[in-house]
Amino acid sequence: MTEYIAFNPQAEVRGRAILGMKRAMGERVDDLLKEHQLVDIQPDGWYRQQRWLDVLREIAQADMNSVFDFIAIAKEISRSIPLPQGIDSLESVLLRESEIYKANNRNCPGYIASKVVAPNHIEVTVHNPYPHDMMYGIIWGMSTRFEPHAVVAYRDNAPCSADAETCIYDVTW
Repeated sequence: MTEYIAFNPQAEVRGRAILGMKRAMGERVDDLLKEHQLVDIQPDGWYRQQRWLDVLREIAQADMNSVFDFIAIAKEISRSIPLPQGIDSLESVLLRESEIYKANNRNCPGYIASKVVAPNHIEVTVHNPYPHDMMYGIIWGMSTRFEPHAVVAYRDNAPCSADAETCIYDVTW
């Protein structure tokens, strides 16, 4: 797996994720969105995932501080994604992260798997084409919706390489 390459050419993402990026980055991203034919985005519309991944790749290549952009984008996405009924805690949101991912990405064989490791400790394994730093931010954003002091760390405190098949995050609170 490599970041920024859709697993399926038919993969699509809901517009609310792209709009989260727009809210986080403002006008700085307008030209990139136009260049990749991502205009007039509707929150519940579906858009080619590869086009959005191409925008994310260009952000990463153009900006030495893209990690901050990705976390800001992820924070906005985490705020804007409606959660399924019954999610009322950090544990419930992370254990249903796979369901949330599938509701916002279709025709994408990627996954997010979560398991309880210990009380107040959940391991989240991500296998999808999104930048690892952005997924870090999504997990952090979802976690802090319920536990403001939640801590998200890369497994072994080492960021995953861009060509890693999966990336594992530890969430504690």
